[in-house]
Amino acid sequence: MGRFVNTGDLNERIVFIKKENSKDDFGENIVLEETIHECYACVQEQFLSDVKSTIGTVLEDTTTFIIRYQQREKITRTMRIKWREQEYEIEKINPDPRKRQFTTIIAKAIE
Repeated sequence: MGRFVNTGDLNERIVFIKKENSKDDFGENIVLEETIHECYACVQEQFLSDVKSTIGTVLEDTTTFIIRYQQREKITRTMRIKWREQEYEIEKINPDPRKRQFTTIIAKAIE
């Protein structure tokens, strides 16, 4: 999928975050959100035909994020993506070690 993308298509800013459980000063459980990395991506949302064909499958409600292969931080499945105030859980990371141009990330929207 990355071979159909030009560098100029990386025009959406995405943020990789990690969430950790912690306790506040009063001993209450809280969730801390830490920004790990930010970069530009080409975001490919599903077309209507894709939405229909993925209903009931693992790929339902997924979005594809294409980023440059080399990043300052290693992207892992334990991270989440924030894009346009929506949070996504990373389902699959497909790097391209042969050409080393782009990495494709398939992520699912979190309700």
